[in-house]
Amino acid sequence: MEYLKKYYIKYKKQILPLIFLSLSFFLIFRVILPQISAISESNQLISSKTSQIDTLQKTLSVVSSQNDSLTEEQLGTATKALPGIKDIVIIFEALTSAAGASRTELREFSLKVGGVYGRAAKVTGFVKGVPSISVTTRISGDPLGLIRFSKEAQERLPLAEVKTVDTNKDTGTFEIDFFYKPYDITAIAKSDKVSPLTQADLNLLSQLKEWDK
Repeated sequence: MEYLKKYYIKYKKQILPLIFLSLSFFLIFRVILPQISAISESNQLISSKTSQIDTLQKTLSVVSSQNDSLTEEQLGTATKALPGIKDIVIIFEALTSAAGASRTELREFSLKVGGVYGRAAKVTGFVKGVPSISVTTRISGDPLGLIRFSKEAQERLPLAEVKTVDTNKDTGTFEIDFFYKPYDITAIAKSDKVSPLTQADLNLLSQLKEWDK
């Protein structure tokens, strides 16, 4: 102990600064820096929450400014254009309607794979993320009527594209793709951002409404 006392007295001026320096480093690395990091994380969290609140406020503003009946009408038009499922009944009704409008007769209606109604359909799609079901139908009528049928089939809902046409006298065989769009309810439920329709969206809905025959 006597030795330590003499050692302390001899190096007192050097030991005390070292102790203070060590305490300073301890405070910096164990107290001050963690607090600065916590403050930074808190600021980021506050910024994120503020952004979320701003998004929700904008969404609420958009939703509250909409006309309910108009929104329901627009949604109905959009879902008719792109049904959420492969609905064979809707496709058959569209073909029947197109045949009636073109003064032709729907003679046969089948899915492309294997033929008759009820078998698995070939699912294709020329637009990324928008699948289609391929249907083959045989239509009877005069040449002008067959041309009108092709036009009518593509200008009504659900959206469709005539891929091939094979005519023989007063009969035409049409391969038509009908499009549909499955809805991801989970993704929709998680979304908290609603943007108003653009003019391009409104123009498209107006065109689709004209085709809702």
